[in-house]
Amino acid sequence: MTLRVGLRHVSQRRGIPSPVCQFRSGFETGDFAEWDWAEAEAAVQTWDKHHGTYSAIFGKLQPFDSYVYKTLAGVNPLYFCAQAIIYLISGAAYCAIAMLTLGRWTYEWCSIWAEYDPSTYGDTDLHLKATAWDWFGTAYPIDLGMVMDLEKWYLLQIGLYRDGSSGWLKAWVNRSFRGQVTGLNNPFTAYPDHCAGLMNYTSLAGDWNSVAIDCCCIAKDYIRIDPYE
Repeated sequence: MTLRVGLRHVSQRRGIPSPVCQFRSGFETGDFAEWDWAEAEAAVQTWDKHHGTYSAIFGKLQPFDSYVYKTLAGVNPLYFCAQAIIYLISGAAYCAIAMLTLGRWTYEWCSIWAEYDPSTYGDTDLHLKATAWDWFGTAYPIDLGMVMDLEKWYLLQIGLYRDGSSGWLKAWVNRSFRGQVTGLNNPFTAYPDHCAGLMNYTSLAGDWNSVAIDCCCIAKDYIRIDPYE
């Protein structure tokens, strides 16, 4: 196994530690058996994948979430990375496409997502964002300062530390650090578990978007290795 640093491959024997992975999935079981929960509209498919035989596909025609998730207890902070590709957006006046999520499932969570909003941006690009929600339901958005092309794989990573006064969220795209929020009030001690999930969301009935995810890795430190290695 090698570690990637910039454009160089560096052996682990050079002393660069790899993270202690808590969970990995490339969906090579052909289903979601490795995950704790899968919503009915999520599926495993073979027609496009980053590595291996399978990837997960999330396609939506209704204004509800399509997701899978894994629950991990007692690990804080937690980092989550995966390869993601968006295939299509059709008929949308506005669309928020969540891809990686991390935190408590119903609240105090964070997400890295793409926003399609021609009325705000004056274009039809997918603007990459990250957002954290605290204990009180307050949203802390980060504009990651880049757009996501359709039909192109991106390596996304988020890190979340939950604490009563000094929690944080950090986000990376293709190994590049893109931003963070700090000072989050999202306590961990009383609820010592995280849910790491993959999600797709369409805001309006009748809109369609399609997202595939592959090569997932969850760890307790920044994930330097390629998740498929």
